[in-house]
Amino acid sequence: MTRKLKNVSLYLNSKLDNLKYLTIFVLWVGLILNGCFLKLSSIISQNVYQFVDVFLFIAEGFIILLTLFLLFLKNKKKILLLYGGSLFLFGIFYICFPNNNEVILTIAKNFFVYNLTIFVMFYSLSFKNDLFLNLMKYIKLMFIFSCFYLGLLIIFKESLYNQWLSIHFFITSIFFLQDYLSTKKKTSLFLNFLSFIAVFITGSRICLLIYLLFLFYQLIVKIKRNYKKIFEKHKEQKISILIISCFLLFLVVINYKTIADSLFYFFYDKGLNIRILRLLATNNFFTSNERINIIYPNIIRLIKENWLFGLGIGGDRVAIYTIYENLNLLKPDSVINGYYSHNIFLEILSNFGIIIGGILIFFIIKFFYNAIKNNKVNRNVIISLLFTSIFPMLLIDSIWDNIYFWAFLGIIISSSLNKKKVDDHDR
Repeated sequence: MTRKLKNVSLYLNSKLDNLKYLTIFVLWVGLILNGCFLKLSSIISQNVYQFVDVFLFIAEGFIILLTLFLLFLKNKKKILLLYGGSLFLFGIFYICFPNNNEVILTIAKNFFVYNLTIFVMFYSLSFKNDLFLNLMKYIKLMFIFSCFYLGLLIIFKESLYNQWLSIHFFITSIFFLQDYLSTKKKTSLFLNFLSFIAVFITGSRICLLIYLLFLFYQLIVKIKRNYKKIFEKHKEQKISILIISCFLLFLVVINYKTIADSLFYFFYDKGLNIRILRLLATNNFFTSNERINIIYPNIIRLIKENWLFGLGIGGDRVAIYTIYENLNLLKPDSVINGYYSHNIFLEILSNFGIIIGGILIFFIIKFFYNAIKNNKVNRNVIISLLFTSIFPMLLIDSIWDNIYFWAFLGIIISSSLNKKKVDDHDR
């Protein structure tokens, strides 16, 4: 019996990288996959919904725990240090900031189950040659299930405005474009275009703007690298095409409200209410009154007042919730965790204070810089994660709820600390 268990253990350890990728699949694709299954099961009956929910939780939990257990057996010191240190940190904040206790417990559950897990996976796979290739397989599945979910919204005539779904399409659009620029696969370019259209339909302004920023960044990089080659032949024709394109873009920009209004009513007559077109038509696309007038000024004030130790983990959520409550602006069925800083830098500074928060921000930037230099084989992953985690968190999402941010931290910290060549990692 002991020999059989040992053989099973050896077999699982030989398949550890496969289990790591499977865990990433569970954490990345699992979210949208669960959404599709749960939405379908809720249509059948509440009992089926509950059964599917429990089944998915057990199946995915088993994969995560098995992978972490094998990693623990292989790297006991690192895993104990990481999880023990994190537990100690949360314990300190739980004792020192009793007003945040409810929020800290909620954050801790997501942090230990999802964030640390994805951090460990990307840390351990950071120099693997097949990392981006495997991620692209998951991105394609994410796109398929996201389209399926969007189809359900259309079939059951639900609102197409869905920020959660829009973020999934945004992630696929970034990775598809990065893949196309690396491999020149026309399929990736086509799927990137479809993802962009889906982001537009599902209505996340932030995701749309960051995608355009990513497109602009890639365009500048390409022109900088290939400037002489681009204009080596047919220089006059290419310059003429560029001038005409800029002129057409100028016409679109100065008439965007009229164009958006016409398109909005065109699709509205077809039964599709596209929120972004309505915002463009009514000149409300760039408005964010709550962030500008309520959240940012109050968080900056609280950082100044609590500059040394900060508000503690989740302290910004408690503070903003209280402010909204005092202003009678709480939405129905509001929970404290629904309110946060809406900016990664303000969140870090408000949670940890200016000194510790400033040090954390400095090291994130330093690790990113080192990772770009040290890890050329997975630079595609690093750049893609930068735009799918850090940039969105300048305006939406929280460091405690964004698994892509912790995947980004995992790969840049590993790439910065481990300067071995790729060949050394894959032997």
